[in-house]
Amino acid sequence: MSSGYKRIDVAIDEKGKVHIQTSGFVGESCIKEGEALIKKLQEAGLEVTTEDLKKTGEFYAKEKSATTVREG
Repeated sequence: MSSGYKRIDVAIDEKGKVHIQTSGFVGESCIKEGEALIKKLQEAGLEVTTEDLKKTGEFYAKEKSATTVREG
């Protein structure tokens, strides 16, 4: 599970393929942040397309709720 630290790793292989891996994001926020990064790379003139999407366990984790229940 996440320790509160969010990270996006970007690697470009020898064929020019861009690989993005997120960690520390919970639920769909990882996809939203990855898509935002791809958009910024495209705006910078890079040709980036999504070919493969692999979801990690963090994608399926639920965000912690800040709700406190008091009885009385």
